[in-house]
Amino acid sequence: MAKRNKDEEELRLRQEAVAYQPDDTQVLRDRVNQLVAQTPTEYSSRYGQMADAAMTRYANRPAFQYNAKNDPNYAAYAGEYTRLGRTAMEDTMARAAALTGGYGNSYAAMAGQNAYNSYISALAAKVPELEQMAYQRYQNEGNDMLNLYELYANREAQDYNRYNDQLANNRQQISM
Repeated sequence: MAKRNKDEEELRLRQEAVAYQPDDTQVLRDRVNQLVAQTPTEYSSRYGQMADAAMTRYANRPAFQYNAKNDPNYAAYAGEYTRLGRTAMEDTMARAAALTGGYGNSYAAMAGQNAYNSYISALAAKVPELEQMAYQRYQNEGNDMLNLYELYANREAQDYNRYNDQLANNRQQISM
C-alpha cells in the first residue's frame, strides 16, 4: 500500500513536470508587470483645494452688520412710506384747510406734518424686521457655504477611499 501511494505521488510529480512550461514563468512575470503598471500613482486630490477654498471663504467672511441705507428692501419701503406719507399729509392739509374756507393755516400744516410723521415712524418701526430678514439671509449664505464645503470634502473622501481600495486590490493581486 505504501508503495502504491509512493508510485501515485511520483506519477503526479512527473505529470506536473511535463505540464510545466518555461513560458509559464514569463506569463506570470508579464502579469505581475501588468498589475504593477496598473497600480495607481501617488494620490492626486481633485476636490481638496475646492474644499479648502470653500472653508476659507466661510472663515473669512465679514461679521454681520446691518445698515438700512444699504438695504434694497429698506429703500423700497422708504419710497413707499414716503409716498404714502406725502399723500396723507396733503389730504390732511386739504381737509383742514377746507374747514377754514380753503385757506391754509398753521393747524393744517401741523396736522399734515403729523400724518406724514406717522408714516415715517412706521418706516422706522420696520427697521428691526428688515434687519432680522437681512440676518437670516446672512445665515443662509453661511449655511450654503458650509454645505458646499461638505460636498467637496465628501467627494474628496470618496476619491481617496476609492484610490486606497484600488491600491489595496492591486497589491493583493501582485502578492498572489
